[in-house]
Formats: sequence, C-alpha cells, structure tokens
Amino acid sequence: MLRKYRAQIDKIDSKIVKLLSQRVKVSLEVGKLKKDKGVKVVDMAREREVFDKVVKEGIKMGLGENYIKKVFKMIIRDSRRNQK
Repeated sequence: MLRKYRAQIDKIDSKIVKLLSQRVKVSLEVGKLKKDKGVKVVDMAREREVFDKVVKEGIKMGLGENYIKKVFKMIIRDSRRNQK
C-alpha cells in the first residue's frame, strides 16, 4: 500500500517539475520581451494579481494561504532572477 502511494507521489512530483520547467521557459520569454520594450522586470501589480489568484485557487482546493504564498514567492523570485 505504501509503495502505491509513493508511486503516485513520484508521478505528481514529476508533473510539478515539468510544469515548473515550462513556467521558467515562458518567464524567460517574458524577460526578453520586457528587455526589448524597456519594461522593468519587477511589476508589483502583476505580482499581486498572481498572488491573489493562486491564493484563491489554493484555498478552494484546501491548501493553506501561507503555504501557497511561500511556494509562489519562491517561484516569482526565481522568475525575477531569470528575467534580469
């Protein structure tokens, strides 16, 4: 039984890594566009929009607000770094 659950978790982890990789690729493209257009990397209004959206979605799915915020702070921090 434990092996079955661990296999499910492994599959989910692989999907998460794949999605994070896709997000990084898109973020890099966004960074290129921002650079070409002379737009600042940090867009606080957009970041607030992302946080509000993912927190609402996370809460609907039974996740804690702080958990979602911590995860997305790391994701956004990485996006900023990649876009510089």
